[in-house]
Amino acid sequence: MALSLSSSSILILFLITISLFPYSSKCNNNNFDDKNKNKMLIMKGMFVFGSSLVDNGNNNFINNSLAKANYLPYGLDFPLGPSGRFTNGKNVIDLIGEKLRLPFIPAFADPSTKGRRIVHGVSFASGGSGILDDTGSIAVIIY
Repeated sequence: MALSLSSSSILILFLITISLFPYSSKCNNNNFDDKNKNKMLIMKGMFVFGSSLVDNGNNNFINNSLAKANYLPYGLDFPLGPSGRFTNGKNVIDLIGEKLRLPFIPAFADPSTKGRRIVHGVSFASGGSGILDDTGSIAVIIY
């Protein structure tokens, strides 16, 4: 059974929502007092899996990928210019990260993604990815 566009959008929003709620607060009924009432557990990082909706540049580092967005007009409104995001500005992960006060999540395939850069998470998203083996195989370059 294939998901319609609206069903898949709702599913994505649901997954994002349930992933954020466990981190919103932590309160034990046994030791609930005024001192702990407003104590919030802050999200430290985010690991991203998905397709072009949340790809932040992984395809830039995949040599045989035909799905790339590292040229204009992509990134026209992004602070760093074209970055591999399939949007003209920030994608939904950038906006969620901004609300959580996280830096931009680095692309997994970027050779500089190591050490302190992975402390706040990594993006494994790739434009043209999907569940089926044939997903992305219909991409062609027109000259």
